[in-house]
Amino acid sequence: MTLLSLQTSTTPGGDPSRQGLSDVIERRVLECVRRGSDTTAFSVRRTRQLVLALDQVQQRVALLRALEARESPGRCAAALLALTAPLEAGAHYERAAAVADVAASLCPHDPAIDLHRARLARKAGHSEKALALYERALHSLGDDSLPLARMARLGCVLVADGGVAEVGPLIREAVRSGDDESAAVAQEARARRRIAAGDVAGAVRDLVFAAARYPDAVDRGRVGHAVADLLLARGQVSAARFVLEQVVDVGLAGQADWARTRLRQLALATHDQVGARRWAGPALSGLVALVPRLQPGPDDAPCRRRLVNTLRRLHRLSSGVAGG
Repeated sequence: MTLLSLQTSTTPGGDPSRQGLSDVIERRVLECVRRGSDTTAFSVRRTRQLVLALDQVQQRVALLRALEARESPGRCAAALLALTAPLEAGAHYERAAAVADVAASLCPHDPAIDLHRARLARKAGHSEKALALYERALHSLGDDSLPLARMARLGCVLVADGGVAEVGPLIREAVRSGDDESAAVAQEARARRRIAAGDVAGAVRDLVFAAARYPDAVDRGRVGHAVADLLLARGQVSAARFVLEQVVDVGLAGQADWARTRLRQLALATHDQVGARRWAGPALSGLVALVPRLQPGPDDAPCRRRLVNTLRRLHRLSSGVAGG
């Protein structure tokens, strides 16, 4: 059987010299923000012209908002945190952490910003800084039952390299409290632990629950693609196809386009003419299709049935401890 795996590059495209210029402009905006009202009008105008020349729309918009709101700490901090999203997605954790640190200097007692900084520090490998920030957020919140406090407690477990068993109680607590987002974050974290331990089936189950519980489409689509990757790696084509069809419905436009492209290439790889016609359309230029020759996987009809039943169950549940 021929199976398909689709990958995208997380490294910034374009000329490396332009990427270096982008970093310089970013640092210039941060310097304007740090100086606040002391920044000269000429420096602001010149920096704004440089920002407008940037290619990446998300970066350009966030930097412009931060520059224009430099005298309003809350608005400026929000714009800077928005800037960390594409940096984090591209695994530029050190740069993202530097931006988040400037946001924290504007709002020094905001536990949400401390959580943001802690996550970036953890991903960058700075465990001590991450733990200190998680504990600081917990202290600022004062109530361990709050959603942000649950996130901070989960972060402490992850920094301490806690195992699958240590994450379970946090998931159950979040579900009982109706805090779907905290439950989803914890289940995604537990899935990574299970993958590292070789429990792919358990990881798929956790990720399906996480995708269904996340309130934002961007997270549902992202996790849905991750589930499809795991299923394709196991040779479970029918189940992967089902998950990608869900991503078409619940993901962002770009994620849905990626899912359609994967579905079409998967149909071609498995000689599914009906599927190839159904998902026909221009392939996205940012995707690379790899079609390795693999042995047929196990019968995945039971896996698909479990996925369908899990999603139906999640739609019915408004509370309880399922998935913990």
